[in-house]
Amino acid sequence: MDDKTKLPAATTPSADDQGKGGDGAVLTPEQQKVFDNALTKRLEEVNKKWETKLAESQSQVEERIKTERAEAEKMAKLSEAEKTKELFDKQKREVEAQSIQNKRDSNELTVTKMFAEQKIPQAFVQYCVHEDAKIAQERADKIAKTWNDEVANMKTLLMSGEPPKDFKNGSGAPKGKAPLAF
Repeated sequence: MDDKTKLPAATTPSADDQGKGGDGAVLTPEQQKVFDNALTKRLEEVNKKWETKLAESQSQVEERIKTERAEAEKMAKLSEAEKTKELFDKQKREVEAQSIQNKRDSNELTVTKMFAEQKIPQAFVQYCVHEDAKIAQERADKIAKTWNDEVANMKTLLMSGEPPKDFKNGSGAPKGKAPLAF
């Protein structure tokens, strides 16, 4: 509930309310109305989200049905030899697509491991993924170098400047060496 729908304090239970279950608190009609309104509003929000997801799912299913139907009609018009060739070509395309996806997944795993070892945020992995391992490694190396250079620059920037002055000895100069912050 947001700040606008805070419930007023509940009343204490009477002797008649004992043994009816719950926590023993009794809501006044005003409290019940506020609670009911908040609950109704939340249920409407959830229903809208589910209706949107359902509509998206239905449209995806309908699109796939249209595609499958068009392909079936196309196959019905072909001879046996053409059908066999078409099915072979379709399977070949699917295998090639799966092979490319497997390469991408493998390269993503390699880059993820590399970034974890170098303590580089995993959010950058998505910018390195490619089906060619060499390209993925080049991208990962470039991001790792940039990240490490920027971290080093930030450390240098934070460490630069004058150390705090020691005012206790009266000279304003630091006593001995200043301790390192890192």
